[in-house]
Amino acid sequence: MAFEGLSERLQSIFKKIKGEDVLSARNMEPIFEEIRVALLEADVNYKVVKEFIVRLKTKIIGSKVIATLTPSQMVVKLVSEELTTLLGSKESEIKFAHTTIIMMVGLQGSGKTTSASKLAYFIKNKYQKKVLLVAL
Repeated sequence: MAFEGLSERLQSIFKKIKGEDVLSARNMEPIFEEIRVALLEADVNYKVVKEFIVRLKTKIIGSKVIATLTPSQMVVKLVSEELTTLLGSKESEIKFAHTTIIMMVGLQGSGKTTSASKLAYFIKNKYQKKVLLVAL
């Protein structure tokens, strides 16, 4: 749910960038502010958002728009790369102990139950483990 809202918000932000040859500080500052607000509304830590925006600014400001891409596509590409870097670009395996507990915490309606059931199905089928779901 939080990622859906973030995705919709980012899509509306990217629609605002049109007809720019160079992505400059002047034309991108409102976009950075909207990205900042969108991430904060998605409950991303403000320190992480601040660092993310700084890295994004260094990548975007002054970058020439590739001829085959529109400015909005270029920003989408750069934001996607930064989000991948932020979230981690490599896969990691779950290390199972005798009993492994995975706790999922989040706001009401944010998709915890759905995600927990998908994770349980994945662990049961891929790792052939017995899975038990408990709501507390």
